[in-house]
Amino acid sequence: MKTFVEIGSSYFNTLRHLCDKGWKGIMIDPLEIALNKVPDHDNLIKVIGAIDKENIIKKLTKIKDEY
Repeated sequence: MKTFVEIGSSYFNTLRHLCDKGWKGIMIDPLEIALNKVPDHDNLIKVIGAIDKENIIKKLTKIKDEY
């Protein structure tokens, strides 16, 4: 089974075509509003979160309103 992980997917949905070709994947983005713009797919898991070297909760600050 081919798989992918897209970190910081935003709403660009760059790997969505892989789902249509049978790949399974995870898209991770800290902005729920951006991740929700990616259409749902049976082969896709969407995770609201961020990747960091520390395992702690951090506050996300939006600098510019683009969504």
